[in-house]
Amino acid sequence: MRVTQNTLFNALRNQLQTNAQRLMQAQETVATEKSFNSLSDNPMAAGQVLNLNASSAQITQYLSNIDRANSLAGAQDSALSQVNDLIGSAKSLLLAESNEATSTSATREASRLQIANLTSQMTQVANTQFDGRYIFSGFATDTPAFSDSALTVTPPAIAGRAAVSAQQVSDATQMTYDDYQIQFTAAGQFNIIDTTSGSTVAAGQSYTSGTPISFGGLTLTLTNSPGAPQAGDTFTITTTAPGTYQGDGNVQEVEIQPGMRTALNIPGNSVFQGAGASGGVDLFSIMTQINTAMRSNDRTAMGNLLDQLDAAQTQVSNARATVGGRVNLLSAAKDRQTDLQTNLTTMSSNLQDADVADAMTKLSQQQNLYEASLAAASKIVQPSLLDFLK
Repeated sequence: MRVTQNTLFNALRNQLQTNAQRLMQAQETVATEKSFNSLSDNPMAAGQVLNLNASSAQITQYLSNIDRANSLAGAQDSALSQVNDLIGSAKSLLLAESNEATSTSATREASRLQIANLTSQMTQVANTQFDGRYIFSGFATDTPAFSDSALTVTPPAIAGRAAVSAQQVSDATQMTYDDYQIQFTAAGQFNIIDTTSGSTVAAGQSYTSGTPISFGGLTLTLTNSPGAPQAGDTFTITTTAPGTYQGDGNVQEVEIQPGMRTALNIPGNSVFQGAGASGGVDLFSIMTQINTAMRSNDRTAMGNLLDQLDAAQTQVSNARATVGGRVNLLSAAKDRQTDLQTNLTTMSSNLQDADVADAMTKLSQQQNLYEASLAAASKIVQPSLLDFLK
């Protein structure tokens, strides 16, 4: 068979291309330290690696869920620990004032002020945030779990006469949580009536538009709108004690391994108000009742409220135990998922990691082979007189 010049050139070119491609593959193996770098290099092994990587990514998500749940549990446990301490302080005050031999009106008032401060601190702890979200609000994580002391004035305005231009709780420790009325007896004069007790707080007060009116830890301001209030005009002030639940009873859950989910939160109405529990107690209501009992020197009520505080402390301790059990579950799940991810990483490495020493040897071989091919081609394809004549 006659071998033409074109046939020779084509054979040389194909061989050089094959050797160049093998050299590039050897260089890529050394550079990446992977036995294959595309699906076509080893379709079966590549498919297995893809499956292993998908499983590893899922485990990474589980571990992320576990870490977040652990952090949230830590925030919950810290908050509940603070609440337990606050209840302990309240019990000490209540125990001291329930003792007739040592309690006086002065000590009761001082203790009552401390109870009011403890209640305010409990509200703040119950409204603890984690990562910008309220941890005891159920699904309503953008809403504070519990309200603070508040007041509402009705009507907000009397057409053409006066309007409420400002209102606030100025000193929560002075609040009795009674309701009041501001009753105008003349155009420039008013009385303040405690409608809960039926007593007069202040009588014959002079009215000046825009001047704050303060009583019982509350402050509000009436302003002419545009006329002044007249005899018979009445503004009703309704107060609200702290501790109204503003969240919901829903429990957030997260998946920590295939088929296993765990709760992320404990709704505040369960922890602080005993919702859904047999014999549950409302801690905020108890604190309000303590405030009232100390103000009125009701020793019988004080004794009963000591038992209620014990029940509240048990309720909070049970919630802490629930959080502690959740932490143990999360710890065990994290260990399992971490071990599984390590195994998957090892399997993936065994499938795709190259033997570096072997890869370097093959690279050297391919370099020598390619260089030899180039040398052989240069000798085979010699210039002739025809090349110059062209």
